[in-house]
Amino acid sequence: MKLIFDIGCNIGDWIKANYNTSDRFIGVEADLNISHKCRQVFKDKENVLILNFLADTVSGTSKEFYVCDYCHGVLSTASIDWKDKGRFANQKYEEPIKVNTISIDSLITLFGKPDEIKIDVEGFELQVLKGLTQKIDLISFEWAEEFVENTISGINYLTELGFTQFYVKDDDPYTFRPDEWFTAEEAIKKLGGYKYMSDIQNAWGMIYAK
Repeated sequence: MKLIFDIGCNIGDWIKANYNTSDRFIGVEADLNISHKCRQVFKDKENVLILNFLADTVSGTSKEFYVCDYCHGVLSTASIDWKDKGRFANQKYEEPIKVNTISIDSLITLFGKPDEIKIDVEGFELQVLKGLTQKIDLISFEWAEEFVENTISGINYLTELGFTQFYVKDDDPYTFRPDEWFTAEEAIKKLGGYKYMSDIQNAWGMIYAK
């Protein structure tokens, strides 16, 4: 049985795509209404647990979270830059709500060391990564070209934890796992090929590390 954390699980599409009865899935979703919908999706699945927390660097605090009206809250974020400067800055965001925080380290204390972590939190990935202080087998997190410096910082942070192999993926096919790997330097060089803060700002995807 594998233990898998889905940070920023939204309504559970990634878990559904990767679901099997042998593994255990822990989803974390900051939006209370969306987390409730996600629980309903998996209400008959005993190996899926959905938690209403904001994943962050530290646990036990509360932080402002901005809920976007568009597309089931998938653009909702704790990142001011994502809300105000990114490609979705023209979307309508409600007044911020306060959400209790939890770190990946705290999730590990509660549930054990995961075999895999996926992080998709709309521009807040670096803060979530810094809530992990040990190496695991596989981690993936979203990147977007307008905030690629944060992505590079995330790669550098993971190398400090002992991650040595990386893959830069365009887009996010939920069941994708790399079959080839590159060094951190090679991954960062590929990210450097994107035109940051372009007028289009349409490049995005996932970083995989092991």
